[in-house]
Amino acid sequence: MRIAHLAVNHKHIDNVVNLFNGVKLEEHTFFLEKQDAKMAEIPICNSSLSQYINFESSEALFIARILESFDCLIVHCLTPLHTRIINLIKPGSTIIMWKGWGFDYLDLVYDDFSDLLEDKSKKLYLDLRLAGSTADSRYTVSESKKKAIKKIQLFCPVFEEEFEIIQAKHSFTQHLKYIEWRYGFDYPIKKVVKAKDCIVKTDSLWLGNSSTITNNHIDYLSIATKNKSLRSLVHYIPMSYGFDNYKNEIKDATESVLANNFEIIDEFFEFGQYVNLIARSKYMVMNHIRQQAMGNIWIGLLTGCTVFLNENSPAFSFFKNRGYVLYSISDLDSATNVVEFKVTEKQADANAEKALAMFSNQQMSFRTKKLIQLIKSYF
Repeated sequence: MRIAHLAVNHKHIDNVVNLFNGVKLEEHTFFLEKQDAKMAEIPICNSSLSQYINFESSEALFIARILESFDCLIVHCLTPLHTRIINLIKPGSTIIMWKGWGFDYLDLVYDDFSDLLEDKSKKLYLDLRLAGSTADSRYTVSESKKKAIKKIQLFCPVFEEEFEIIQAKHSFTQHLKYIEWRYGFDYPIKKVVKAKDCIVKTDSLWLGNSSTITNNHIDYLSIATKNKSLRSLVHYIPMSYGFDNYKNEIKDATESVLANNFEIIDEFFEFGQYVNLIARSKYMVMNHIRQQAMGNIWIGLLTGCTVFLNENSPAFSFFKNRGYVLYSISDLDSATNVVEFKVTEKQADANAEKALAMFSNQQMSFRTKKLIQLIKSYF
């Protein structure tokens, strides 16, 4: 079997190489769309890519012709360029699988950007948008994207729950078949679990993952305003990427609510250091409505944090449906003392074991072999 990968030059691609190591393939080639100068500065594939082709957007037709010769094309993130290439591929020439990253199918899940925001964040978003003179941001699925999706056979979003939402909402997705297949960690997962046992937890809380408004920081802070037990915790707030105007607003709001009892993390850490920072936090709050910050959430569960998620997030449904012990932001809002929701050592161990099994070499290999079998069933 000959498999092609259409991707942006991203760290996930290193994981893809490892996932296919145990599968015999006649050819395994990566087609990487070149990044702009700013993105090119970011360290990406470390990598063990043995066969890859970097291409410019102007070469879309040329790349489409090459991809037609492969048995299967795995598209990592449906970018506008990837959409254009799929539409240039002759129908029926190759099996196409879409590995969604989340942001590339927001338009299939939500109608408007404001749907991703809680009430107070909606107001802040309106203020920032008016100050920046930016337009409304309704989600619409372009005809070009619909056309490309109709040529795709397999769809692998981050959560099966998202697949169900999308199929219930859009008739042009009814032919898609769900496949569970996920990337591995960029760091030895057993080291993440080891941090749980080696690092002493402090009276601290990890809040959000970036300086983007979909974190709904301001809505969490309104809960902390009326909860003394939350205000007593040191808050670690990662904001190493996102928007400076939003970061400044949240910093001011955090100072007002927490005084000096917080630390804004606005630098990039080596992954092991980042894991250790999360591991020392007793609590983690991720108030996203959209699927976001999954790496942080997995690390929180692997290192024994008590995790609070927005109950409207597909992530909350995903973990609850699979028996993880975690709580909703509504639970936190109704709490007199956050300690009442602290996971026990037994519950923390069970969460870590479940997460570890999800990313075990055995499971990752099993999912990849199952993917190959499913692709072959189309021949």
